[in-house]
Amino acid sequence: MLLKKISTLFTTSTQGWLAYSFAMLLGLTTLTSCEDPKEIGSELIAQELGLKFTDTLTVNSSTVLLDSVYTNMGNNLLVGNYTDPILGKIHSASFFQIANADTLKAKTDAVMDSLVMYLVYRTYQGDTTKSQTLNVHRLTDALSNSKDYFTGYFNNSSSAYESTPVGTKVFKPRPIKYRNIAGDTIKFDTLRIPMSRALGQELLNQRSSSDIAAGGAAFRSYFKGLALVGKKSDEGAILGFSPSYTKMSLYYHSPGDTAVSILNYYARLTVTTGYNSSGVAVTEEVLSRYNNITAERSGALAGLVKPGDILSSKLSNNEAYFQGGVGLTTKLEFPGLLRFKDKYNVAINKAELVLETKSNPVNLSIPSVFSLVESNSSNRIVKDTYGLLFLRSEGTTSPSAAVYDVTRKTFTFNITSALQNILSGRRPNTGLLLTPQIVLSDKGNSKVFGDNTSRVAFDATKTKLKIYYTYTNK
Repeated sequence: MLLKKISTLFTTSTQGWLAYSFAMLLGLTTLTSCEDPKEIGSELIAQELGLKFTDTLTVNSSTVLLDSVYTNMGNNLLVGNYTDPILGKIHSASFFQIANADTLKAKTDAVMDSLVMYLVYRTYQGDTTKSQTLNVHRLTDALSNSKDYFTGYFNNSSSAYESTPVGTKVFKPRPIKYRNIAGDTIKFDTLRIPMSRALGQELLNQRSSSDIAAGGAAFRSYFKGLALVGKKSDEGAILGFSPSYTKMSLYYHSPGDTAVSILNYYARLTVTTGYNSSGVAVTEEVLSRYNNITAERSGALAGLVKPGDILSSKLSNNEAYFQGGVGLTTKLEFPGLLRFKDKYNVAINKAELVLETKSNPVNLSIPSVFSLVESNSSNRIVKDTYGLLFLRSEGTTSPSAAVYDVTRKTFTFNITSALQNILSGRRPNTGLLLTPQIVLSDKGNSKVFGDNTSRVAFDATKTKLKIYYTYTNK
């Protein structure tokens, strides 16, 4: 009963406790001038209130393979390959719909000039100095336009496409067109891919079908979409292109006209579905897209083949790994935590989990933000009807978020409530799993989303659990 009362007090009023402690220390300094006030205050608090700090509890770090992750409707069209010196070779292909927003109004005698795909770089992972081949294929499978939050496409999803490409580009990627001296302004370049003239002529011929020429559902039924696929033997980079700026442009003219007409087919289109209470338009996307991301692992990591498979950091050079897009993540366990209350009634005042990173290989980026979710004993994410059981930022209903500290090379989580819940018996001590930053839907739903292939290795020997706690004798 005492544990439960202390738990409630200190998980809801940590700031109040700290303020109280500070006031007590301040009062003690006025009682004497011949002793070090900090030492007197600390001694009295330790004796009377049982306030302690520890950072020596064991944290077990492991690498776990999650279920497949959602990759649909992301902000990157990911395509290409790169080889990670530890995690193996990563492949990505992108599948997406396109459609015209303006109606094709070409005259019957119009002449097709060219068809060009424009891809605007947004991110990259790997070596951009090596030559790469990118093929554009026409889909034969229709993509789903389901708006259900829990359906869609995953990193292991795939769609059928024609074997002969309708566009090919061999190139050395140059993602960044301009970077200012300070480095805080970047302008990304555009990749231009000449497309099949036969496809261009076929699209122009759709002027005879008013429904298809107008775009919309009729066009998507006729033209199912495109696949961006890299050459599997390439060893360069995975390139991320912005769907917002990706387009395929049809150039044509009519005999006797000096001007060239252009019709754009976009990879991202939205429609207004209504207005909110503030009068702001509510929109939704009408075109589907997703990335197929796979990995070829070797060494100790090759044993991670099915969801829930786990590899202790003791078997991987005292490192635990995370890699976006493929479900590779780090599990953290606290085996000695329950022994914490064997002799005392304990309340956690504050608990911080600090993960220190190893240096990444050149050209491989570290994730910027992580969240934490609850794990079960089978190394799977615990879920409810809303999705993931995620840890909340203290004092809020928002998912936890640890931002990368570039100076210290660490991610730091406040997990006070999570540990207190374990000590109080409200949740099992079965560990936590890292995920990319969790963003809730407007209905409060959550899922693991893979929008990039950033990676990081954590130094398991430097992972720390810092706990400030109060105890009373049983």
